[in-house]
Amino acid sequence: MKAEDIIWTSDDFDRFQAGDSIIFEKVYNCYYKTLLSKVFKFCSQLEDAEEIVQETFIRLYQHRQALSEPAAIFPFLFTASKHLTITFFRKKVVKAKYLESLGKDWTDVSISFQQQMENYDIQQLIMNVLEELPAQQKLIFIKNKIDNHSYQEISDLYGLKKNTVRNHIALASKFVRFKLEKLLFILFLIKSFF
Repeated sequence: MKAEDIIWTSDDFDRFQAGDSIIFEKVYNCYYKTLLSKVFKFCSQLEDAEEIVQETFIRLYQHRQALSEPAAIFPFLFTASKHLTITFFRKKVVKAKYLESLGKDWTDVSISFQQQMENYDIQQLIMNVLEELPAQQKLIFIKNKIDNHSYQEISDLYGLKKNTVRNHIALASKFVRFKLEKLLFILFLIKSFF
């Protein structure tokens, strides 16, 4: 389905702004592939691109009432996906700089011990954060991110739609990322001062 194929009535747009899942799915199906292809050009991993596009649609849903007309939907999606892609790369750069900085601050002997401690601490932090997720999100997230199952494999395994699996992973990833960024920032500060 192409953007031109959507025929909007004033009732459809009102339902979209009210959060009607059927209309939102219509918008999702219309724009998903276009956004994914644009974002994928800048990402080396398809799953990174898919997460960015999922987050873009979450933002659309959150800000749907601010849109004044159907013609504003694609510009919103395009701009949001562009900003999220830039943010994704910034985070990668910051993480790389943090790891580089950490490597310079420790001798070879202390690095080995430090890495063992950090790996244990980070694993413990991740497990604690995962425990806060709803049961199904946790299960799907672990299958995808830890056990390396694809969206399709998880969909087949649990009898869920692939989009449902994708949404669970997007929401869980956002939650885990948010929690871990806060915790890692605190660890970084502690290490910087001690």
